[in-house]
Amino acid sequence: MSSRTGKWKPDEEVVTPAVPAIIEPQDSINARVTALQREVTDAGDKLKRLYRLVEDGMTEMDDVLKDRLNSLKADRSWPAGTGPLRVRR
Repeated sequence: MSSRTGKWKPDEEVVTPAVPAIIEPQDSINARVTALQREVTDAGDKLKRLYRLVEDGMTEMDDVLKDRLNSLKADRSWPAGTGPLRVRR
């Protein structure tokens, strides 16, 4: 207890070693969220390029392209709180 305030003061010998155990997992979570956001952005960019190819008549819509479009749509359109973007906080 601090003699000036009468309030409890944490023991630095106990708290200091615990700080990395709290901060490091949060850094890992933040890095994963950033990577997932980048993947969603990349999938959206790829979709735009594929749509532009079809719209400009540079390619025909075949089964392979349809499968690829559906895959990219799924990659970028997870509902909030689900899929790869779900992160516990």
